[in-house]
Amino acid sequence: MGSVVNPNNYPAKENVFTILVVAFTWAVFGIYIPEESLFLLFELFILVLIGISLYYKNSLDVIILSVIGVIFFVAFTLVDETPRFILMRTAALSAFFLLGFVLMIGPLSRISAPFLRLYKYRRHIGVTVFILGVIHMTQAVNYHGLDPSDLLAEGDFAALGILTLGGLLFLAITSWDYAQKKFHPLFFDVVHLLWIGVVFYVIWLDIQEYGSWGEMEPAGKKWLYPILVLFPLVTFRFSFAGIALKSVMPWKQLHMLSWVIFLTLALHALTAYDSLDGGDELVKPVWIYVFIVFSIHGGVWIQQKLLGRKEICSENKQINGKIFYKTANVSEFQEKKGKKFILNKVPVAIFKVKGEFHAYSNVCAHQKGPICKAAVDGEFIVCPWHNFQYNVKDGKGPVGFNDFIPYYQTLEKDEFVWVSLMN
Repeated sequence: MGSVVNPNNYPAKENVFTILVVAFTWAVFGIYIPEESLFLLFELFILVLIGISLYYKNSLDVIILSVIGVIFFVAFTLVDETPRFILMRTAALSAFFLLGFVLMIGPLSRISAPFLRLYKYRRHIGVTVFILGVIHMTQAVNYHGLDPSDLLAEGDFAALGILTLGGLLFLAITSWDYAQKKFHPLFFDVVHLLWIGVVFYVIWLDIQEYGSWGEMEPAGKKWLYPILVLFPLVTFRFSFAGIALKSVMPWKQLHMLSWVIFLTLALHALTAYDSLDGGDELVKPVWIYVFIVFSIHGGVWIQQKLLGRKEICSENKQINGKIFYKTANVSEFQEKKGKKFILNKVPVAIFKVKGEFHAYSNVCAHQKGPICKAAVDGEFIVCPWHNFQYNVKDGKGPVGFNDFIPYYQTLEKDEFVWVSLMN
């Protein structure tokens, strides 16, 4: 493991454990709370979690929980429905929009500094989505009078909800480095296959209910279901794409499911609205939000591809027996600010530190973060994704850590910076 410059940016293990225990306790036993006490006890529950976060000096949790507390307070105050219905629906909607926000952080971090600073917190926010999902499920079971032991047989609405919550559960479990290291790759393969199996089960339920594929309601299922099957198959470790992504850790391939989990959550919401009077008014915002999330990802991907063409540097010459690639004029570099280049298909980050030029692989050894956007802190450059450190002068991790990034020789010649990929 690499070093972390600011450990307080990450929730302490005790903080995470305590919050999860308290959250699960309330979610499970919240089903038995009388309607008249539900609002006050839920807000008290949020205040307890905020207190725990303040005790452990975790500002991120305080912010997230405060926002959730305000959202639920507004919902309880303005919505004319039973407290359990409000809690159930608000938890579901909060989870849906928060999961979409988590998915948008990734692409937006490539073009926005504020979102780049949020990147390291994606997993933590994702666990918050799971907790909201548990709250929604427990309240829905109570509100609809469902049998918890037989939810999968309740039809597509319940099956989609269980599929979504199960997916969020596996993502939450594997969001910590310990699980990522200790879990056998076979675990992640089984989860992929389990996901595909449950999706086929949901499709079968729908065909039984509506009589045929073409009669399914809402209509969006007919094109979303294939995505829910094909995407996990594509990212499966033994698929053609999985083999091509062999450098990607198995847990990372599992976390790619977050995109289809977002779609199952949308389908769950659409199925619920389809059965409600006036539900058509709620369908459009769901589709708009889904479109926004995927459009941002696609738009940034296209923008990065176009930008990548400008970063390619092909001009090279042999100097002192080594091939050096011409990058940019010396005047284009700012002190302690990285610039990205593609040299012979290799992504390279170049920094100017105290007037000297240093070149590294642009891929962090931890989770392939963009080194070109790293901060320079004393003798280290610090990856913006998870604060992993590398020595400015050789790309090695701090004393006691084995991780490193390739370090390349630089040369100033003809007012340009040249880089050799040869050791």
